[in-house]
Amino acid sequence: MQNFNTQDLQTKKVGIVIPIYNVAPYLRECLDSVINQTYKNLSIVLVNDGSTDNNESLNIAKEYVAKDSRFILIDKENGGQSTARNVGIAWFNGKHETRLDSVVDLEASMTNTAISLMQDKSNLESNNYHLQRDTTTKLYVCNITNDNPYKINRIYANNIQETNALKSQQIAYIIFLDSDDYWQPCCIEECIKHSNGVDIVWFDWEYYYDGVNKKMNKTQLQLLDFKEGRITPQVLLNALLEKNLPYFAWVVLGIIDFKFLQKINLCFYDGVYAEDHLFGALLFLQSKSIYVIPQPFYSYRIRSNSSCDFDPNHIYIPHHFEKYCDMFGDRKATREYYQASSWFLMFMALHDFLEKNPQHKCKEVEQCIFRLYIKNSLRIIDCKNDPMQLIPRMSILKPYITRQYKYRYRIGIDNLKLYRFLKPLFFCSDIVREIERGLKKLYRKIFKSSQKVF
Repeated sequence: MQNFNTQDLQTKKVGIVIPIYNVAPYLRECLDSVINQTYKNLSIVLVNDGSTDNNESLNIAKEYVAKDSRFILIDKENGGQSTARNVGIAWFNGKHETRLDSVVDLEASMTNTAISLMQDKSNLESNNYHLQRDTTTKLYVCNITNDNPYKINRIYANNIQETNALKSQQIAYIIFLDSDDYWQPCCIEECIKHSNGVDIVWFDWEYYYDGVNKKMNKTQLQLLDFKEGRITPQVLLNALLEKNLPYFAWVVLGIIDFKFLQKINLCFYDGVYAEDHLFGALLFLQSKSIYVIPQPFYSYRIRSNSSCDFDPNHIYIPHHFEKYCDMFGDRKATREYYQASSWFLMFMALHDFLEKNPQHKCKEVEQCIFRLYIKNSLRIIDCKNDPMQLIPRMSILKPYITRQYKYRYRIGIDNLKLYRFLKPLFFCSDIVREIERGLKKLYRKIFKSSQKVF
């Protein structure tokens, strides 16, 4: 293990990007976990993605900007979590040019309770806050003066350069945090301790259940059973294949060397479901070295009313996809198409990357990562509408379709009418297969029990 002086570590600035969307009940816990990091050299970008909760989330974010100069707040129109993260990446890349528009006084727009919380230093210290000296109730408001593809409304900060503009700080690493989750206090410091000579530091998470009965399986790192230390992308792919894990998703579980991220020019795919799968695959495939810390520095909140839909009574559909609800007739069918189409769009993006970068093509990618993308992409054929006209483009899947789907979905790709005519037969086949699997499990259980008896 490497030995570091804690003060020497503080020279490396870490950029943090936190998307915000209707998370008022959880946001303070999240942001407190950032403020209370043992590592202090941070530049924190909050991105309010068009929250619709009567400005509750937005006002909480403003509070934190006012009391800690390491924060800035970017307020934008709703576009989804990917666009919010991309705005943060663009900010640290220096792509946003700004100009001072006005100065606002939070005391005039916020409740007395919020202001007293900000100004009562003893209260803040009792909550273990680590504040900058320029705590204020005034915020500088800036506008974007150059291209604004993500429709940023304004940017808030509690100080500003003499040029009456905001400029991003240069960072050594970038890390993402979801605004309903939180970190352990040592999270970033532990990452920095092991960051020399690697592109990614990867840690684990623990589940925090908030009003949800569903219990999650082991984490990805637990299933892979990696010990602490360095690995390569090939080691990861070999482990995925060996343990028959067809998925790999990664976005909030570590720090990324920012020069590496700039070099590979990687952003998030906008407007899709499960964007962390594509981002994680492209990030790790292009890395050379990853340091694994199999400790849960991240608390992942499992709650209802989130994009992951852990509550079966809540059917989440992103704003940009609502336009298809009338066509499908109900939200459940619309969401099924949204998810399936997302997987296919990401498959095409990954396939295109591998065609252009054949050095990253290998059997492990096709046998592991492709499998999940293809399985979920093929659900498009079962949807009653295809408003994005994706089925004619699905012939790209043919070379990779396994025996399990060979005839069924090749018919669907080549002759959708015939597929839908035969669909009842396929449905019956699925039921028979499920019964067969159930009987096999029951047989194995009985067999094991009989062995114990004798």
